[in-house]
Amino acid sequence: MLLTRAERKQIAAYLDLEAPVEKADVAFVFGTMSLAPARLAAELFHQGKVSSIMLTGGINRQTRYPEAETHAKEVVRLRVPPEKILVENGSTNTMENVMFARPILEARPNLFSGAVVAVTKWYHARRALMTLKRFLPPGLRFYTARYEHQEIRRDNWWQTPIGKKCVLHEWRSIPIYLEQGNLAEITFQDGAWR
Repeated sequence: MLLTRAERKQIAAYLDLEAPVEKADVAFVFGTMSLAPARLAAELFHQGKVSSIMLTGGINRQTRYPEAETHAKEVVRLRVPPEKILVENGSTNTMENVMFARPILEARPNLFSGAVVAVTKWYHARRALMTLKRFLPPGLRFYTARYEHQEIRRDNWWQTPIGKKCVLHEWRSIPIYLEQGNLAEITFQDGAWR
C-alpha cells in the first residue's frame, strides 16, 4: 500500500496525541520490551510531575520475563523509591494492562485525584488513552509522555516494513476495538484528554 504524504501526515496526527504533562497522580507505563518508557516515567517522577509509577506487562515472548518486572528494575536503578512503584505483571495486551492494573491502583487510597499520564510509543498514544478512559474511573484527565520506538519513528515509519505494519495496525484497529466496546472516545479539553 503506497501512502501519499497527506495520508502519512493524517495517520500520524490521528495516532500521536499530545498533551504535555502538568501534574498527575500516576505515570501509567504500558507493557513493552523497551526500557525507554521506564526511563521516561522515572524522569517524570524526578521532575515532580507524577507521584507514582504503574508498570504493566506480563511475560514477553522474546525474553520470557515479565515486562513490568524488567521496567521495575530499571526505575529502581534510576532511584525511584520502591514504595512509589506499582507492578502488574500478568497482562498480555493493552486492554489487560489497564484492566489488571485498575485494582492495584484502586488499592492505593487517594491515588486518583484526577490525572494519569500514559507513557507509550507515539503511535500507540490514541489507543492507550482510549483504553485508559474505557477502563479507569470516570472523570480523569489524561496526559501523554510519548517516546520514539527505535525502528518506528515519526519521521520515517512508512519507509520500513515493521514501521508501516505497526502504525497501520494501530490506525485500522481503533475503529474495530471501539465498536467492540474495548475503547472509549476521547476529547481534548483544557490541555488534557478526557
